[in-house]
Amino acid sequence: MTRLELKNKLWGIANSRADLKSKIQFYVELINEMGGTGFPFNNDRYIERVKESDAELNTNILWFEKFIEPLDANECAILRLRYMHGVRWEQVNRHAPYYSSAQARRIHDRALDKILENISKFQKYEQK
Repeated sequence: MTRLELKNKLWGIANSRADLKSKIQFYVELINEMGGTGFPFNNDRYIERVKESDAELNTNILWFEKFIEPLDANECAILRLRYMHGVRWEQVNRHAPYYSSAQARRIHDRALDKILENISKFQKYEQK
């Protein structure tokens, strides 16, 4: 896996997270609004969709956490800001005031290299 492929994978999780949170919010609002209207409305279908979306969201979060597990606390914080919360480099110091955007980028790049190294080790172990 290349660094670009890893970044795309991480952004995929971030985008999926945002989409799933929007879906969950939509279905919850729909259930709340339509449940008491008197129309024949079956909440069960939408409740099931909320559960499915929530399960997918949790799976993505667990995968992300597993991915960043070998990193130190600073690296994890930067990757969470960037990929779980979609924080732009220019805004990093608003959320993590002890880092400039340049420092955050260096930490980010170092973290990606560590992840790639761990993936490489895992793949070599799998091949044996």
